[in-house]
Formats: sequence, C-alpha cells, structure tokens
Amino acid sequence: VRGGDVYTMDPARPWARGVAISGDRIVAVFKDDAEAAAFTGTRTRVIDLAGRFLLPGFIDGHIHFNSASALINDVNLMTVADDSGLRKEVSRVAAMLAPGEWMTGGLWGAYERWALGAEKADAAKGRRWTPDRKTIDDLTPRHPCLLSSFDGELYLANTAALQAAGLIGRSVDGLDLDASGRPTGIVRPGSPALTALRKAIAPKSH
Repeated sequence: VRGGDVYTMDPARPWARGVAISGDRIVAVFKDDAEAAAFTGTRTRVIDLAGRFLLPGFIDGHIHFNSASALINDVNLMTVADDSGLRKEVSRVAAMLAPGEWMTGGLWGAYERWALGAEKADAAKGRRWTPDRKTIDDLTPRHPCLLSSFDGELYLANTAALQAAGLIGRSVDGLDLDASGRPTGIVRPGSPALTALRKAIAPKSH
C-alpha cells in the first residue's frame, strides 16, 4: 500500500507513505515510494492510495459521537447505583459548567443491570435504587438537573430544575411525592411533569 499519508499510531514515527503486508502482518513501513519499490515483486499486489489517508481500523464498530462526548462533558451515571456515586459525578460536572447551565444525561443503573443479567435484574426491578433531589440539591443550587435512569423508567429533577419548570408548589401528574406531599424529584416518563421540565431545558453552551 503506497502513495498516501499513513498514520501509524507509533509515537516514534507517527507518519509514513506506505506499508508492506505479508499474510496478516505489517512487515515494513515506508517513508517514501522509493522504499516501497524495494518490497514490490512481480507477484506483489499494489494498492495505490492516490493521496488518500490510511490509518488502523477503529476498534469500536458502532458509536454515536454526540452521545459519547456527552458521557464526558455531561452527567454519566452508567456505573452509578447509589447516593455517593451520584454526588461524585454531579460534583465533577458542576465544576465544569457556568452558572445556570443544565445538567442532563445520566443513565443510572446500567452497569448494575448488565452485571446482574436479565433474569436476576427483572427479579430485582422492584428493589432498584431510587435517588432523591435532596442528595444533590446542595451541589447544584445554580445548575438545574434532569437525569434519567438507563431504561428511561425514572427521571430525577433537582430543586433548581423544578423551579425552572414552574413545578414547585403545584400538583402535576408525574411527580412522586414524599409523605409530606413534597416532590422527591422523581419524575415519571410520558407525564405532564416531564414535558414541562424538558421545555424548560436551556440549550447547551459551546
């Protein structure tokens, strides 16, 4: 393979102009076409890149880049299934955001369910961890949060989010209430409460 820019992934020599392959192994890396000629025989199959770019194949065969970046730059709760993990991750993201920016994402409990396997996870479904807005309210007075469970069956809204959506002091379908009649922050899917929260979310900053 010759006649193009090759990215080798080798820090000592990141760029080349071609490679020689024997069987399933790379046997040489060329700095120019002249070096490639030395490895070319009468039975050699030559692929001319014609100036195109060659690099090793990606290991991940399927990825949604916007979602992948959101796991870094927004709340990633895939490994979280307890209050301490929730606080740790929310603290990380709060430190990156400007005041007033929303925290979204989540997917809490995903790894826990995968580790259990489908049969055990179904049996444990009624005992799943359910967070409360009080767990993160002290960390997020200036950051409205709307976070989801991995299966979209539960959402968590902090006090700032409920205020932004006009849901404090109102009885709205889809809000779980505690024994005192106050919202716990848990919001049910497909409900008027979730619709109001989603309408209140501000666009992400650059």
